[in-house]
Amino acid sequence: MKAILSQQGLDVWVDSRRHYTPGQKFAHWEFRGVMLRIEIGPEDFNAGMLKLCRAKEAGDYKSVEKKVMRLPPRGSRKLLLQLKEWGLTQLDIEHRASDDDESEDDEPVEETGKAGAADAQDEDVAGNYKPRVSEEDPKKKGKKRRTT
Repeated sequence: MKAILSQQGLDVWVDSRRHYTPGQKFAHWEFRGVMLRIEIGPEDFNAGMLKLCRAKEAGDYKSVEKKVMRLPPRGSRKLLLQLKEWGLTQLDIEHRASDDDESEDDEPVEETGKAGAADAQDEDVAGNYKPRVSEEDPKKKGKKRRTT
């Protein structure tokens, strides 16, 4: 993703700080004036999708406009066209008549709720997530106490 956008002459930053939540990262960059972002989480990556977001007011999560798109290389043209429409006029890409034809694959995907995301995390533990309780003995939650 970074390579595709960098080739177009854009400054691209990947915020991989693990000690901040996504909301804190979003607010940090919005207050610095970066109102466009691309969100790709583990579930999005597995589904082959990304979220393109544009904040209208810094720090106000309700003012964020989101669009769900396919990951590159398949969705790169649509992503670049949307970025140009949202104000990145320096992109050297032109709208074609064939871009209006939406195929069945390009239909918007509904976002899943948090309950569905929790079930998916239980099944597949990957990335930065590490459970605090080992899976071998889930009943042990605290330290053992001695009785005298």
